Amino acid sequence: MFGYLAIYFLTHILASAFAAIKTTSNVDIGVSYYIISEIFDMLVLFTLFLLLEVFEKNVQFSFKQSIMIMLIFTVVGGLISNPPIHHELIGEFNVFTYPGSPILIIQALFYVLTVFWLAMMLYRSKKEAWSVKQKTFMSRLIIGVSLSISFAVVPILLEFTDPSTYTSLFIIIAVSTSIIQHIGVYLNGYAFLKVWKNPWLLQRQKIHLLLVFNKSGIELYHKSFHRNLSAEDSGLIAGVFSVVNTLIQEATKTKDQIESINLKGKELRFITREHFESVIVIDYSTQASKIAHKYFTLEFEKKFSKELVILNGQTSKFDSADEIAMTYFS
Repeated sequence: MFGYLAIYFLTHILASAFAAIKTTSNVDIGVSYYIISEIFDMLVLFTLFLLLEVFEKNVQFSFKQSIMIMLIFTVVGGLISNPPIHHELIGEFNVFTYPGSPILIIQALFYVLTVFWLAMMLYRSKKEAWSVKQKTFMSRLIIGVSLSISFAVVPILLEFTDPSTYTSLFIIIAVSTSIIQHIGVYLNGYAFLKVWKNPWLLQRQKIHLLLVFNKSGIELYHKSFHRNLSAEDSGLIAGVFSVVNTLIQEATKTKDQIESINLKGKELRFITREHFESVIVIDYSTQASKIAHKYFTLEFEKKFSKELVILNGQTSKFDSADEIAMTYFS
């Protein structure tokens, strides 16, 4: 997540820097900086979209991303091929536009599609959030994204007007939009940094079962998130998992452990440690689910290190793992 956030902030900083320089430079240099700032503005939105989609559904390259990339490269190609850029001096600032150009139409299409997809993604995530922590995070993210995409709407609208007819108002709008954009971007960054250890909060899927059993197949801990599961049922499931693991090792003559089992619409993920196995049942694997499972397993092992080595038959001591489970899966 830090890698994506770094790119997000870097593109935002570069877009802001070139946008500031273009207004005070001479016309020829200003045109170059204007083109660069427009490209980075598009990349800021694309990176935000990528950040949300990758951690929500582990989508590395989707149809939506393909469309966005095509539009970005089309605009880039148009901007670097001597486009009909119009220059005006508004107060002490250079303002560049390209009204009536096909580039404007393509750029507007990019912003409209991206904003629409972001809005739908955030709406579904907020609607399907099932914990208070997740709802709170999504609310903060919606506010941040709404503020940060303001820059995507106002500049496009200005292309269809004549800023020279409302000079003072134009400067106020431009400055206000820039400030609002900065606030939104930093709110987004703060929201993501707050959940860097728990990217599960970005998920729309639900975890169904979390199970820990030792090498003998004895259940140590289980948590069923959406239905009641008796101790007998969970113990039976733990025993089955242990037998399946042993069966596969015997059949393949290897000591490699099972990493996952795929069912129709569900997936079982395994993490093997020295004294126990940790299993989750989820709808599908994502980077967020893998990270959450990994952190739960490490915290479980750290908290119960002594009890895992010497097991005297009392498994109730592991019940306090509920706190760890709700930290990473709520």
